[in-house]
Amino acid sequence: MSTFVRVAETRNFTRAARQLRTTASAVSKSVARLEQRLGVRLLDRTTRRVSLTQEGALYYERCVRILGEVNDAEAEISQSLTRPRGRLRVTTTTILGLRVLVPQLRRFRERFPEVQLELELEDAVVDLIAGSYDVAIRMGEPGDPRLKARRLAPIRHVLCASPDYLRKRGVPRTPSQLAEHDCIHCRLPSGRIEPWAFATAQEAAPVRVPQSLVFNHLEAVMMVAMDGMGIARVPEVAATPALASGKLVPVLREHMVEQGSVWLLWQPGRERLPRLRAFIDFVSPLFR
Repeated sequence: MSTFVRVAETRNFTRAARQLRTTASAVSKSVARLEQRLGVRLLDRTTRRVSLTQEGALYYERCVRILGEVNDAEAEISQSLTRPRGRLRVTTTTILGLRVLVPQLRRFRERFPEVQLELELEDAVVDLIAGSYDVAIRMGEPGDPRLKARRLAPIRHVLCASPDYLRKRGVPRTPSQLAEHDCIHCRLPSGRIEPWAFATAQEAAPVRVPQSLVFNHLEAVMMVAMDGMGIARVPEVAATPALASGKLVPVLREHMVEQGSVWLLWQPGRERLPRLRAFIDFVSPLFR
């Protein structure tokens, strides 16, 4: 098609061959093969001039449009490989999305205005490959060996309760005293209730933590804790606003240990895309 268009525009096989850096014979054979495949004559040839037939003129107009779109597509792909642009699909948990990412999206958009960001907040673990996501930010441990992973930060948990609850029930001084309290738990997407871990070398027996209330969403855990219904164990990133405002008060902080990490996950090879590299470089410092 490109060869035919060049001949149609130059009206000369030799001139078209010179521009295409090939021979006039090769150009002529290429156009002849095109005409044979289409079953119609596109060019009238004489010893003096080359002109378009009626069918050739129609075909030329379509070819110009098609080749223009091809050039535009190639230019767009080329630009997408040199600067951050295009659609970027991100999945993360509700808490990480609302507490960490969403407050920083203005800065990301100002820095990379050509990236169309799609952020989906989903507490259940989704399949990046099947769901056509570019990147995921998750708490826990990476479980899919098909994905590349970068550890962003350890997960620090805090035990906390409302001031009203602690006034009524007292402040636990050791983990073992939690057995005397109402404790609020969050069920993981896997269905498991994660055990509360403590740095309790001085404790002779395992700590028994009552499962007074169990929810499948961290926001519900936070709400009932602020309502004075017990002691909750939540990621510090989720509790920070309530702790700062005094709606929740930390307890047993010196006994807490890190459990799990925050991970960045993506499909191998996609890190070559500038939009994904830009997002990875932007997000990583937010969790430090």
